[in-house]
Amino acid sequence: MNFSTDATLELKIDEVNAATIQAFRETAFITGREFTRVITQPRGWDGWGVRDIVDTGQLRSSQQLRFPSPLAAEFSWPVEYATEIHEGVTYRSGGGKKGRPWTTVALKEMDVEEVFNERYQAALNNIK
Repeated sequence: MNFSTDATLELKIDEVNAATIQAFRETAFITGREFTRVITQPRGWDGWGVRDIVDTGQLRSSQQLRFPSPLAAEFSWPVEYATEIHEGVTYRSGGGKKGRPWTTVALKEMDVEEVFNERYQAALNNIK
């Protein structure tokens, strides 16, 4: 009597790649929400006291996210004063204002790797 057992190992690379892209995009959108949270949440900014970054709301609402390639995300805030708020500014008179780097703060407060890994695992679990 002969018995035969077959096993097939298959890597569905297209589905794995799609899961990677999906998890990355979801992580980027969550990161964008974190940037907005930091802009709107009062905190002790060095040289500013406890306050949020919102004056008119234009900076907060100007946030843009684009994907120049499947695994690259670019955030921008196309208002003329965004860089001054983020980096700070020195005036010709010698005075100035310290920056309020909301992107740096948000990335320190969130665990981007953990967010991605959770989304990636969920996407992989959907591969059949």
